[in-house]
Amino acid sequence: MKKPKTIVALAAAATLAAASAGGRTDLPDGAIETAGSANAIDRQVVEAVNLFGRDGVFHGYQREAIRRSHIYDLLVIEKGRRTGLTWAFAGDDVVTAATSRGEGGDDVFYMGPSHDMAREYIDACAGFAKAFMGIDASVGEFLFKDEDPDNPEAGSRDIKAFRIDFASGFSIQALTSAPRSFRGRQGKVRIDEGAFVDNLKELVKAAMAFVILGGSVVIISTHNGVDNEFNKLIQEIRAGERGEEANVYRVTFANAVADGIYEREATRRGLPMTEEAKAAWVKKIYGLYGDGAAEELDAVPSKSSGSWLPYDLIERAERKDIPVLRLSYPNEFAFKPDHIRQAEVKAWCEEHLAPLLEKLNSWPIGYGDDFARSSDLSVIWLLQERPDRSWTTPFVVEMRNVPYREQEFVRVFILERLRRWRGKVDAHGNGAYVAERLQQRFGASRVEAVKAREDWWRDQGPPLRSRFEQDRIEIPADSDTASDLRQVKVVNGAPSIPAERKAAKAEDPAGTAGKAKRHADSAVALFKASAALREGAVGDVDSASFGSTGAPSAYFGDDDAGDFAGALNLYGY
Repeated sequence: MKKPKTIVALAAAATLAAASAGGRTDLPDGAIETAGSANAIDRQVVEAVNLFGRDGVFHGYQREAIRRSHIYDLLVIEKGRRTGLTWAFAGDDVVTAATSRGEGGDDVFYMGPSHDMAREYIDACAGFAKAFMGIDASVGEFLFKDEDPDNPEAGSRDIKAFRIDFASGFSIQALTSAPRSFRGRQGKVRIDEGAFVDNLKELVKAAMAFVILGGSVVIISTHNGVDNEFNKLIQEIRAGERGEEANVYRVTFANAVADGIYEREATRRGLPMTEEAKAAWVKKIYGLYGDGAAEELDAVPSKSSGSWLPYDLIERAERKDIPVLRLSYPNEFAFKPDHIRQAEVKAWCEEHLAPLLEKLNSWPIGYGDDFARSSDLSVIWLLQERPDRSWTTPFVVEMRNVPYREQEFVRVFILERLRRWRGKVDAHGNGAYVAERLQQRFGASRVEAVKAREDWWRDQGPPLRSRFEQDRIEIPADSDTASDLRQVKVVNGAPSIPAERKAAKAEDPAGTAGKAKRHADSAVALFKASAALREGAVGDVDSASFGSTGAPSAYFGDDDAGDFAGALNLYGY
C-alpha cells in the first residue's frame, strides 16, 4: 500500500507552487482573500474556508475518503447524496496538482455523466486554489482527443473539457463525458456518479492504465440498482476479486449527520442550533427523497432495476411556478345527472384551465396524454419549445376518478385552444377510445394513438434524459411528479414502468380518501409529450377532421346534452 498523505500536509508543500505562480502565501487561516472569485461555486468554497478554517472545512468522513485515496490504487465510494465528497476531492486535487513531483504532485483527470457536473467540479477546484494557496486559478476550455483503442480506424472524437494549469507543471482536467481511453496520460482519475456513466466497466478498464504508471482511480457514486455495474464492482472488491489494492468506503447521509453536517449548515445559514431543529431538518431531507431515500441517502441499491433518472437531475429541472392542476371526484359523481356533471367540469375548466391557455404564445407544443379511469391517473402534460430550443412546461393536468365523457371534455377544451401542436395519446385499453375520438376531431396526422412497447421506450428515453442532463427542460416542483419520474426504471437497457404502485403525496387526501396510488402516470405523459414535440408541431388541423365528425347527435338529444352539445358533439357515434 502507498504511504498515506493528508490534505493538510500536502497543502503546506503546495505553498511553494503558489509562490512561484504569483499567488498569496501570507493569508492566515480564516482570512482568505475573496477578490477574484469568478462564480457562485468558487465563492462558496472561499466563504466556507473563511468560516471554518483550512483545518476545519472538511468533515471527518471526507478526510477519511481522501486519506484512503492516497493509500489504495482503486477506491470506490458508495455514498448518499448531500455528503459533499466530490467537493472535498476538489480540494485535495488542487493541492495534488499544485505540488511538485518530488512532494507527491500529479495530474488529475475528472469525468462525470454531464457537462454541469464537470463545470461545478472545476469551479470548486478554482475556489480551493484561492482558499488554500491564494492562487487566482484561470479555468480554460479545450477539446480532449479521445480515440477508440479497439477501432483505431474510426478516428478520434472531441470531448469538451475544462482545465486549470499550475506552476508545478501539473494540471486538473475535467471532462464533460467519459472517454474510451486515456492513451499516453498519467496521474489520478476521478469518476463521479459512476453508476450513471455509460459503460462503467469499460471506463474502469481504461482508467486502470493509470495505476500501472503510478496513478490511482477513485470512483464516487450514489447507487442505481443492484444490477448496475457500479454495484457489481463493489461486490467484486468486497469479495477480494480486485486484490488488496482495491477498497470500498461507504458514506451515508446518516454518517454525515452524525459528523455534524447539520451544525455546519446551521452555522452557515443561521438555522437554530437545537436537537429539535436538527431532527426536523433531517426529516425534511428524507421526505424530499420519498421512496428513493434508501438508495439516494442510505447508499442501499434498490432491489429493482436502477432508476432511469437521478434525483439531482429532476431537482435541477424543477420550477415552483409551474402548476399541476388536479381534478378528482368521488365514485358517486359518475351517477349524477348529465347536466350537473357537465356544468361542474365546464366551470372547473373555465376557472383553472382557461387563464393558463390564454397566456400561451405561438411556440410549438408537444401534447402528452396517459389515460386511466379509476385505479390510476389520467395525466395531460404540455411541453413547449422556446426559440432557443429549450423546453418548458406550461402546466400539467391530473384527473382521478373522472368519468369518460368529462375526461374527453377536458381534453378537447385544452386542444381547441392550442395553436401549433402535435399529440401522442395512450391507446392501451380504454385509452384507445379517447385516442380515436381525438383523432376524429383533430386529425390522425396531429394526434397519434400510441401503444408504447419496449422498443418505443428505448428510443424515447435517451433524448428526454439528455434534456435533463443539459438543463434544457423545466418541470413542476411537485413531489408526486418527482416520485413518478423516479419510478421509471431501466430494464434491458430501456426505461420501464414497474408493476408496483406508490402512494400519492401531493394529491388532496379529502378527494382520494388517503388511498390514492400512482403508477408513474405523469412520467408516461411526459415521455409522450417529449416524443410529440421532437416530431414537430402541426399548424393546421386536418380539414377532413375539423369541427364535428358529422355523426348524429347523442341519443340523449341536444337539449339534454347541455354545454357539451353542438360544438363538442361528445355523444355522437
